[in-house]
Amino acid sequence: TPEQLGDFAGTLTLASNDPMVVGGTKNVSVTGTAVTSNLSATQSTVDFGTVANGSVTTETLSIENNGTQANLTDIATNLTGTSSEQYSVTSSVPSKLETDESQTLTIEFTPTATGEQTAALRINATDNVTATETNLTLTLTGESSPPAVAVNRSQLSFGSQSVTDANETQGIEVTNPGVNGT
Repeated sequence: TPEQLGDFAGTLTLASNDPMVVGGTKNVSVTGTAVTSNLSATQSTVDFGTVANGSVTTETLSIENNGTQANLTDIATNLTGTSSEQYSVTSSVPSKLETDESQTLTIEFTPTATGEQTAALRINATDNVTATETNLTLTLTGESSPPAVAVNRSQLSFGSQSVTDANETQGIEVTNPGVNGT
């Protein structure tokens, strides 16, 4: 197992008691290159902030293969967690990332319940040189607040009105001060 990156060469010497092996040893040349793949992201947590219930908001992040000489293939994403159904990856997920290549992923948050909504986005890939699986898990967070109603007056008073008097009108303003119109 190499302890550093790069090319390696050596000789494997096998001792033998076979009378046909001259000098009692047999040498075998051994060469190899130590490479790595490393899946990384621009952030470990994607925070969508406070979003109106039923609204849609998106965030982007960049994933990168910042390893050396090994490409990442078979890239796939998986959402898990109690609120995972409120998140989706809406951009195309690349099937391959070459060394030092990056790709932007777009993630959508559509809250259907109030309060804090969290999920995990797991990105899996395979190192094409060693066939080892590598993965990265990111945290997705967002919050949805309930609707709110406000009025500009707490009371309307019409006083005494005769049955035959003209209708008196008064106004009241009803607003929704909830976050982003919730």
